[in-house]
Amino acid sequence: EEEEDFSEFDDASLVIVQPTSGEYLPWEQVNAYEAYVVDAEGNTMDFEDISWGSDVDEDWTPTGTWLEDDTLGVGTHALTASAELPNGDRLAYTIGGVLVQSAYAGTYVGTTVVELSISGYSAACSGALTAVIDQEGDVGWGDSNCYVSLQGFEVDLSFNYDLENDLGAVQGDASLDIYGYEVPVDLDGELSEDGALYGTFAYDLGDYLAVSGEVEATRISRETTTEE
Repeated sequence: EEEEDFSEFDDASLVIVQPTSGEYLPWEQVNAYEAYVVDAEGNTMDFEDISWGSDVDEDWTPTGTWLEDDTLGVGTHALTASAELPNGDRLAYTIGGVLVQSAYAGTYVGTTVVELSISGYSAACSGALTAVIDQEGDVGWGDSNCYVSLQGFEVDLSFNYDLENDLGAVQGDASLDIYGYEVPVDLDGELSEDGALYGTFAYDLGDYLAVSGEVEATRISRETTTEE
């Protein structure tokens, strides 16, 4: 019996077309993956048996030259496509820095604007806000502060935010420090996948203390490693 000729696979190589190194892929959304074998002249070969893997998500093991998938876990991945050719050669191609996380995740910066009244004296201020939404997009945290002048005294208003995100509906608690007194305020707002955060809060203790304000921020990066 004549031995089958697989010489067409000699000096073949494997390439990943998509995603590309450093690309962002939204978590739990369908993303495309494409890789193929090319011959020595660079022509795409009719070879389908390509396996995929990740250095972060060991359970992610799809196969094929082209696929759509929404199961790759959160993290920064090195993705490898590999193939064992009919001529016995083993090929592999790896891309790095593929970021998979929620479309809401990232670091946000903006402002907190506050109006307050203490025993009939009113003041207002605005200050810088920094907030982080975690990789799964479910929770976040942040801080902000500004200075107001009350009865000739400059008062530092400090906020610490604990946030929960449910598909763009944001709720949370903000602890406001006034003269060392912790004032709890509830925040309601919205968060877009495009990276815009907006919310309002209020607290009323009768004639003694009233606080209201709003937060507005924009995502500046997809970084989520800032400590809570």
